[in-house]
Amino acid sequence: MSWAPRDGGAAFGHQGAPSPHAAGARNLPDSWFASSAPGHAAGARNQKPTKKYLSAIEHGEDADSLYQLGLEYLRGKKLTQNTKLAAHYLRLASARSHARAEYVMAILHKTGEGVLPSAHKYVLFLQRASRHGLPVAQLELGVLNARGFLVPKDLQKAKKLLLTAGNCGETGAWKELVLVLGTQYRVHPLRQVLSVTTSGQVPRKHTTDSEYAKQRILTNG
Repeated sequence: MSWAPRDGGAAFGHQGAPSPHAAGARNLPDSWFASSAPGHAAGARNQKPTKKYLSAIEHGEDADSLYQLGLEYLRGKKLTQNTKLAAHYLRLASARSHARAEYVMAILHKTGEGVLPSAHKYVLFLQRASRHGLPVAQLELGVLNARGFLVPKDLQKAKKLLLTAGNCGETGAWKELVLVLGTQYRVHPLRQVLSVTTSGQVPRKHTTDSEYAKQRILTNG
């Protein structure tokens, strides 16, 4: 199933997963990028990689070099921006099971940057990144499963994905998990969490409802 809008993924916004990078893959955090483009001196700009270097990484097994080169073409800070070349190298990295490259490919297919927009490929790459242990992909896929958007609704699968993502540091997964539990037990999500306490109030030591939800979920499963 293909998906046509080229509006930065807006059609996914209110029904689909709350992607941290819904505005496009070019808005990925700096931590996802290398300090300099692979094969380039630090500080170099608009210097094309040599054919020898490109041939070596395209036919090699270094998925991370392909991934970093794809990101540099995507962002356009060290190299001239070229989303089609970015998608090419990210796809090659994905074929070598690079989880972050798979996630970026999902976002590219979601937003239509350098590739044709496709809901099918968005979900496919998201599932691959999730299987390879990327928490942000597990969070996004968990929400899709919880809402039945683009994939069959499956609350048990959603709960498992969100719990895994939450345990790996994706704090937004805990809030989504509370909503999943509320749907599963057909009660208001916050009431489901607070029902385990005598007073029905969040203890003061927890600063947010979702923080308390995390503690209760980990305690009671």
